[in-house]
Order: sequence, then structure tokens, then C-alpha cells
Amino acid sequence: MAHHRILAGAFVLLAVALGMPSPAAAADSSLALIPADATYYSTSLHNREQFDALLKSKAYQRLTELPPVKQALAQFEAQKKRFTEDKENAELFELLTGAGDEEVFVYGGDTWNGFFELFMELTGSRNLSKVADLLRNGDIAITELQNAQIMLALKEHTDLLRVPDLVIGFKIKDAKAAERQIARLEKFAGGNPMLKGRLKRESVGGGNFLTAQVDGSVLPWDRIPWSDIEIKKGDSKPIVKKLQEMTLTVSVGIKDGYLMFGVTSTPEGIAKLGGKGPKLTERPEMKPYAKFSDKKLASISYVSKAVRETLSTRPKDLDDLGAFFAALLESAPLPEENKKAIAKDLKEVMSDLKKELPVMGGAASFHYLTGRGYEGYDFDYSKYPSTDSSKPLSLLEHVGGSPIGFVVERTKYNPNAYPTLVKWLKMAYGHIEAIALQTLPEPSQDQYKAVTKVLFPLLQKLDDLTGKKLLPSLADGQSAFVLDAKWKSKHWYKDLPATDKELPMLELGVVLGVSDARMFAEALEGYREWVNDASAELNRLNRNIPAVNIPKPETEKVKGGTLAHYPLPRGNPFDPQFLPVGGLGEDVALFCLSKGHAERLLTKTPFKSSFKPLADTSRKLSSSSYLDFPAFVDAVAPWVEHAIETSAPPRERGTIKEHAEVVLGVLKAYRGSASATYLEEGVLVTHSESVFEDK
Repeated sequence: MAHHRILAGAFVLLAVALGMPSPAAAADSSLALIPADATYYSTSLHNREQFDALLKSKAYQRLTELPPVKQALAQFEAQKKRFTEDKENAELFELLTGAGDEEVFVYGGDTWNGFFELFMELTGSRNLSKVADLLRNGDIAITELQNAQIMLALKEHTDLLRVPDLVIGFKIKDAKAAERQIARLEKFAGGNPMLKGRLKRESVGGGNFLTAQVDGSVLPWDRIPWSDIEIKKGDSKPIVKKLQEMTLTVSVGIKDGYLMFGVTSTPEGIAKLGGKGPKLTERPEMKPYAKFSDKKLASISYVSKAVRETLSTRPKDLDDLGAFFAALLESAPLPEENKKAIAKDLKEVMSDLKKELPVMGGAASFHYLTGRGYEGYDFDYSKYPSTDSSKPLSLLEHVGGSPIGFVVERTKYNPNAYPTLVKWLKMAYGHIEAIALQTLPEPSQDQYKAVTKVLFPLLQKLDDLTGKKLLPSLADGQSAFVLDAKWKSKHWYKDLPATDKELPMLELGVVLGVSDARMFAEALEGYREWVNDASAELNRLNRNIPAVNIPKPETEKVKGGTLAHYPLPRGNPFDPQFLPVGGLGEDVALFCLSKGHAERLLTKTPFKSSFKPLADTSRKLSSSSYLDFPAFVDAVAPWVEHAIETSAPPRERGTIKEHAEVVLGVLKAYRGSASATYLEEGVLVTHSESVFEDK
């Protein structure tokens, strides 16, 4: 059955939970071993049980009956038989294919935060203020920025130059068999001259490990052309010294019932697992674990606040960016008065941007097995300024009732966001204008003033339309992307041959929540008039610029509101159903590729789902998602059949079609997924479910 386990892994994403038994109490896991200062932790549980459920499924059996799969399995069995004729190889095979039947975990120690910090510094996003000082002092030229960023990062953070601790563990039943195979590895590796004197047995945290330690002195660091990136001669000496002192330890051994593989700076990176001190379970981010301890957990994961902060944009990063621009500004050939004004405005822009930054926190997730698949919860402890879960998502009534899929979300309307953007644009323009008027010759200045006399009133009108009508009319903050495939045609495009059977096509729709439909309509009409007026004015200034006259669109009253569209040009190559169309109802606006889809989305239709996260659409949510995977497969299947009929050799078509039908049928065992995101006691929670069904 070993080959079945391996093949099962290939299809686990498709039907891993088919025939899953009812949940039982969660077994012990590696979570109890993980120290509180972990940067990252993830574990997968009950893996063998999931594989066995797949092996017993009808969908999997149909796959194994396909001739190509049968042939692959036969070849695998033949190779396995040859390999396992040796008794030790047979034991190794069983160990490797059975490792992780119960659990596999990955642990990243606290050293990963330093690794990521150094990475961000090396990419230049964390040391810009110091680069700015070098520019001011004339220590580097603008062409040497990238090298200077690298050298600065390495010079100032040599303490972060170390191998980050990574441990992968597999829960095993036969520790003696694992120990025999480690001894076998020791004998084999011991014959390698490169490992002579470096391979040894060590007791690490109460476990028995085979370790191989390599220090940086054996690597040719001096061959790196350091002089190319040095700011000053000799800058690289302390860096090379640190690199030579670094150590990398590769370990394999048995500890606390797990076969562990570690890549760490020292063996202590593994000793921390199960050692003394606070545990990850004690962290506040892991508090929800108690809610799921009686579930059959399939996975647990955690990412620390520290590493999420490190990888995100921080207020100090914006300060550094402002300092960098200011340094560039100092060397610009501009009057001192202009430099000071620009520097002052730069500080204000960075201050505005800081207000929009999220406050990052840790994250944890818990997913468990159910009688029909997976269900789980993700907890994000960050604070996002735009998150809004104060109301139900009313756009769930405007996804067409039974679409293939959708993503719906609501963001918090910020009335200051657009005025702030306009303020920045006016700042930038004001500086450009001041500089231009100082440098342009007098005839060009007169021409500039003539253009701006026409352009400024037009821009002001555009600003009013956007800031006073369009954005306030969309203050509801909801938006949705909807996917469906309910239209069909035998001839979608004129240059493609017509088909005997109608083929479905994917339908894409964008839906927006509208707070004031009248104001939204006025804004759109205002934009149409503005384009016409602007083109006429520009044509008067320059006859080479053509004047355009966009007419009012054709409109049609339908259930739920009004549709508007412009007729496509005669002779367009698409099926007549294809017609980009906009729609406006009492509280929604939308854009679709056909009238039929637009009418479905415009009409209020209750969305009903058997998925638990979306069973109650009256809940207050910030976002939700849904996928009906069988419906997607049904939309794709006719095209697959059409491709086979038109491209496959006639003698092979029947066989290929049979195989394709089996594969598509197996894919439909995955029934889809859904999620709902909301705020609970200040924590952003995402409840999700994935369903599988064996038919």
C-alpha cells in the first residue's frame, strides 16, 4: 500500500477528506514543545487518516483504474520491489513513507526575525536615512546607491549574520527503526572526506542526534569582490570575520517521539524544543486553541507579531524614505527657497501616509476535520484602518443567487482620503509650477499661462465630480467580484469554427454598493459631459487634438433598476450576447459583459449556501468568499470535450474523452469552499470551510 500513500499525496488537495469519519478529540501534538519566542510554527495532523480516507474513496479508485495510472503504479511497484529486496532498504522505505502519518511540523526559531530584518535592510527599504547621510556628505554618488545599501546593512547588522533555526519533525512509532537508519546514514556519511572530523553524535535537549557542523572559515569569502561595494576601504573586514565565525549545523535524530531534521546555527536551536521556559501555547495569540482542543485538528499555524512587523512598512520606514528624498533634494539644482518648501511638504506627506499604516500583530489558525471536509478559523491580531464589519454584506443579495463564485468585501469610507490625495497633487504641482516659471523663457511662460487658464477650471470640475459626487455616493464601501457561466453559444467568435453543441463562457461582474444612486448617476453623467467639454477646449487650443462627443448611452429599465450600454460597432466579431453593460439600482451599481448577467446581479436574490460560514448572511461581516467548484468544472468540461474533438487524432478521441471524463468527475468531488471574515473583540477572524463529497 506504500505506492497508494504516495499517489494519494498527489491528489490530496482534490479529495483528501472524502469519506472522513466524524471528529474526535484532538491527539497530542508538537505544539506542546514549541517555545513562546517562535517566529513561525505549522503542523499537519492525522495525515495517514486523511490519506486512508482518500484511498477508500470512489473518486480515487476511478483514477487508479485509468490505464496511464495503472501503468505508473506498476512501474513504481517494480522499482519498489528492486529497492526493497535489501532488508535495510525495505526498513528505510517504510520509515520514509510512514513518517508523518500522524503529524509533520515545521518550526522557525526567533532567529528568523533577525534574518528577515537583515533581508529588508539588504533590499534597501530599511536604511535609507543612513544612505541619505552618505549622499549629503558626498561619501557616495547616486550611481552607487544599491551597493551602499548592501554594505551599510552588512556593516550595521553583522550581529544578524547567522543561520536561522529551522526544524522539521515527523511523529514516528518505531524509534528503533529510525535509529538504525540514522546509524546507517552515519556510516555512509562518515566516508565523505568533507565531513571528516565534523560528524558526531550529540545529546541535544534529551534527544540523540547525528550532527554535522560546518563553520564559515571553510568557505572562500575572500573571493567575493568586496571592494566593489565598500564605501570606505576596509569596510568588509568585520563582515568577512563574522562570516568566517558563522556556523551551520545539520542535525538528524529522535527527540520527544519525533524524527527531527534541523538546520540551525548550533544544536541548541533544536534543544529549545520541549525545553524549559514559556511555551507557544501561553501566548495570547494562541488563546483560541482552547475552543478547538476537542476537535480533530488537521492543522495549526502561527506567525509572530515581530516577524509580521519586520516584513511590513513601518512608520520609521516612511521617515527614512522622507529623509532619503530630502537628501536627493539637497543636491538638486534648485533655489534654496524651493528646496525648503518641498522638504516641508515631504514631511507632511509622510505624516499623512503613517496614519494609513496597519498596526501589525501576530496570527494563528486552527483547522479541523469534519464529516464532510475541513472547517477552521484564522485569527489576525493586526489593526487595519480600512476594516469595516459593522453591517451585514447586502451585496450577497446581488451575486446572482447561485454563481460559480464571488468575493465580497466592505471597507471603511474615509472622507479625508481623497482630499488628502488632492492636497498631495496640488503640493507637487505647486512646486513644479514654481520651478517652471523661474526657468521657462517668457514666451513659453505666456503659453503655459494660456493653457492653465483653460485647464484649471476643467480640473476643478473633475475634482468636484469625484470628491463631491462619485466618492460620497460610494460611501457604502462594499464591492464584489462575481464569476458565473450561465450564457452559452455555438459561435462565440467569428474567426473560430462554429460548434454542434453550445459552449458556456465565464461571466465576470463587478458590483459596488451605492449610498446615493441619484448622486452616482449625476457623477457618471458629469464625467461624460466633462470629457466632451475638455476635448472641445483642448481642440480650441490645438487643432491637432480631436474634439470628441460622447453621446448618452442607451438605457433600458429592467427588474431591479436601469441598464446602460453603448452599441458595439457593426461587424464586431463576438456573439451578440457579448455587450459590456452598466447597471444602477437603488443601492448597487455594476458592470458586466452581458445584459443577462447584469439583470441577474441587479435583481435582489437571496444567496443560500450549505457552507457554514455563509449559512447566515445577516451576520455583520467585513468580507466573504465562495466557490462552487463543480459548477466551474461544468463550465470548463464542454471546452475540454471540444478541444479533444477538434485536436486529438480520430482513433484516440474516444479513449481521451473517457479519461477526461474520469478526471473531471474526480475534480468535482471537491464541492468548493466559503469564508466569512468579521471582527470579534478587536480580532479579525476568518471562518472557512472546504467540502468534499465522494460520488
